[in-house]
Amino acid sequence: MKIETLGELLNWCDAIHSELAERMTRSADQTPEGPARWLMQYAAKHEAQMAEQLEGIEQVADQRALKTWVYDWLEHPPPKPETVVDGADRERAFEAVGRAVFDAHNEIMTVLKFLIDRADTPEAKELIEQMLSLEEGHTRQIGQQMHRIRDM
Repeated sequence: MKIETLGELLNWCDAIHSELAERMTRSADQTPEGPARWLMQYAAKHEAQMAEQLEGIEQVADQRALKTWVYDWLEHPPPKPETVVDGADRERAFEAVGRAVFDAHNEIMTVLKFLIDRADTPEAKELIEQMLSLEEGHTRQIGQQMHRIRDM
């Protein structure tokens, strides 16, 4: 996946969350009842919601911001979505599932944080900030849910 614009970056983030949702759903179906399965089910639902929210952002975002070039800002193109979540569906231990989800979110947040200071228009910066805020909020929610599941 080649990322040259903020719109393509948004699609990359969406693809990671969609891929993670699909893998967590498949893996949850094959995991015995317990904390790991509950976390996978929660993560699958949450990742699907995240993908939907990113699609919503794309629909209302300033078109100029979506067309802002980021190609020169990224020294190395971000990894393919399937690479980011690779292995997320293999490990079925509670901690491994949580680590896989957080690793995917951290990959996205790292790219967004890197780009936020390079945005050259207010619209582009606002779009990146909106994506980062959404990502951080969802990551916090998943972390809180992990603690609740672990305490059960």
